[in-house]
Amino acid sequence: MLPLLRRLERLRGTIPMKRYTCTEYRLEMMLLGLTRKLNDTNLEPQDREKLKQEIQEIERQMGLQEET
Repeated sequence: MLPLLRRLERLRGTIPMKRYTCTEYRLEMMLLGLTRKLNDTNLEPQDREKLKQEIQEIERQMGLQEET
């Protein structure tokens, strides 16, 4: 067995692995899409503000922002 694989096997028991869920992936993709839309220069100010609010809500759900 390769030395790197041995080290990884040893670490596997010591480092807790967090499960990456479909919900987390979905929220990340939504956040990415909204951020890309926000960078569009042709947005109306009210649309830009709505996007910012949606981004803040998703960030809050993901734990990236404190609840207010």
